[in-house]
Amino acid sequence: MQPKFISVYIAFGTALRYLEDASEGSSVHGESYILDNINAFFSCLEAFGLSITERASVELKKFANEIKGTGSKRKLTQTEASELRQIMHDIRKTLFAEAEGKATYIVTEKRMDYT
Repeated sequence: MQPKFISVYIAFGTALRYLEDASEGSSVHGESYILDNINAFFSCLEAFGLSITERASVELKKFANEIKGTGSKRKLTQTEASELRQIMHDIRKTLFAEAEGKATYIVTEKRMDYT
Protein backbone atom coordinates (compact mmCIF):
# COMPACT_ATOMS: atom_id res chain seq x y z
CA MET A 1 0.00 0.00 0.00
CA GLN A 2 1.36 3.41 -0.93
CA PRO A 3 0.58 6.50 1.11
CA LYS A 4 -1.04 9.39 -0.76
CA PHE A 5 -1.61 12.71 0.91
CA ILE A 6 -5.08 14.16 0.54
CA SER A 7 -3.55 17.36 -0.86
CA VAL A 8 -2.58 15.41 -4.00
CA TYR A 9 -6.22 14.52 -4.62
CA ILE A 10 -7.23 18.14 -4.12
CA ALA A 11 -4.55 19.30 -6.57
CA PHE A 12 -5.73 16.72 -9.10
CA GLY A 13 -9.34 17.87 -8.85
CA THR A 14 -8.28 21.50 -9.04
CA ALA A 15 -6.25 20.92 -12.23
CA LEU A 16 -9.09 18.96 -13.80
CA ARG A 17 -11.66 21.63 -12.99
CA TYR A 18 -9.38 24.48 -14.09
CA LEU A 19 -8.91 22.87 -17.49
CA GLU A 20 -12.62 22.07 -17.83
CA ASP A 21 -13.45 25.72 -17.14
CA ALA A 22 -10.82 27.22 -19.46
CA SER A 23 -12.02 30.39 -21.12
CA GLU A 24 -10.89 32.83 -23.73
CA GLY A 25 -8.10 34.98 -22.30
CA SER A 26 -6.79 32.32 -19.87
CA SER A 27 -3.00 32.57 -19.58
CA VAL A 28 -1.11 29.72 -21.21
CA HIS A 29 2.28 30.05 -19.48
CA GLY A 30 3.20 30.52 -15.84
CA GLU A 31 2.57 28.90 -12.51
CA SER A 32 -1.02 27.72 -12.05
CA TYR A 33 -2.03 28.48 -15.65
CA ILE A 34 -3.00 26.25 -18.58
CA LEU A 35 0.26 24.38 -19.29
CA ASP A 36 1.09 24.10 -15.60
CA ASN A 37 -2.32 22.52 -14.93
CA ILE A 38 -1.96 20.16 -17.89
CA ASN A 39 1.41 19.01 -16.50
CA ALA A 40 -0.10 18.60 -13.01
CA PHE A 41 -2.97 16.60 -14.49
CA PHE A 42 -0.58 14.18 -16.22
CA SER A 43 1.59 13.90 -13.10
CA CYS A 44 -1.45 12.92 -11.07
CA LEU A 45 -2.58 10.37 -13.66
CA GLU A 46 0.82 8.74 -13.36
CA ALA A 47 0.92 8.99 -9.55
CA PHE A 48 -2.53 7.37 -9.23
CA GLY A 49 -1.80 4.67 -11.80
CA LEU A 50 -4.57 5.83 -14.14
CA SER A 51 -2.89 4.47 -17.25
CA ILE A 52 -6.05 4.09 -19.31
CA THR A 53 -6.97 7.74 -18.80
CA GLU A 54 -3.40 8.71 -19.56
CA ARG A 55 -3.54 6.85 -22.89
CA ALA A 56 -6.96 8.36 -23.62
CA SER A 57 -5.51 11.85 -23.09
CA VAL A 58 -3.60 11.91 -26.38
CA GLU A 59 -5.62 14.91 -27.61
CA LEU A 60 -4.66 16.85 -24.47
CA LYS A 61 -0.98 16.10 -25.14
CA LYS A 62 -1.35 17.31 -28.72
CA PHE A 63 -3.12 20.45 -27.54
CA ALA A 64 -0.37 21.18 -25.00
CA ASN A 65 2.32 20.72 -27.65
CA GLU A 66 0.51 23.08 -30.02
CA ILE A 67 0.35 25.93 -27.51
CA LYS A 68 3.66 25.23 -25.73
CA GLY A 69 5.99 27.11 -28.06
CA THR A 70 4.02 30.32 -28.03
CA GLY A 71 5.06 33.54 -26.28
CA SER A 72 5.17 33.82 -22.51
CA LYS A 73 2.25 36.27 -22.37
CA ARG A 74 0.09 34.12 -24.63
CA LYS A 75 -3.62 33.76 -23.84
CA LEU A 76 -6.12 31.18 -25.12
CA THR A 77 -8.31 32.15 -28.02
CA GLN A 78 -12.02 31.42 -27.92
CA THR A 79 -11.50 28.47 -30.28
CA GLU A 80 -8.66 27.03 -28.17
CA ALA A 81 -10.63 27.41 -24.95
CA SER A 82 -13.60 25.63 -26.50
CA GLU A 83 -11.34 22.86 -27.81
CA LEU A 84 -9.72 22.41 -24.39
CA ARG A 85 -13.09 22.23 -22.63
CA GLN A 86 -14.24 19.56 -25.10
CA ILE A 87 -11.03 17.56 -24.68
CA MET A 88 -11.44 17.61 -20.89
CA HIS A 89 -15.12 16.69 -21.17
CA ASP A 90 -14.15 13.62 -23.20
CA ILE A 91 -11.31 12.68 -20.83
CA ARG A 92 -13.57 13.00 -17.81
CA LYS A 93 -15.73 10.09 -19.04
CA THR A 94 -12.73 7.77 -19.18
CA LEU A 95 -11.31 9.09 -15.91
CA PHE A 96 -14.48 8.37 -13.97
CA ALA A 97 -14.90 4.95 -15.55
CA GLU A 98 -11.34 4.02 -14.63
CA ALA A 99 -11.64 5.53 -11.16
CA GLU A 100 -14.54 3.16 -10.42
CA GLY A 101 -11.97 0.35 -10.34
CA LYS A 102 -9.59 2.10 -7.94
CA ALA A 103 -9.89 2.34 -4.17
CA THR A 104 -8.26 4.57 -1.62
CA TYR A 105 -7.95 3.64 2.01
CA ILE A 106 -7.69 6.09 4.87
CA VAL A 107 -6.19 4.81 8.07
CA THR A 108 -8.31 5.73 11.04
CA GLU A 109 -6.70 6.83 14.24
CA LYS A 110 -6.93 4.32 17.05
CA ARG A 111 -6.61 5.84 20.44
CA MET A 112 -7.02 4.03 23.68
CA ASP A 113 -8.43 5.91 26.61
CA TYR A 114 -6.50 4.74 29.65
CA THR A 115 -8.23 6.96 32.19
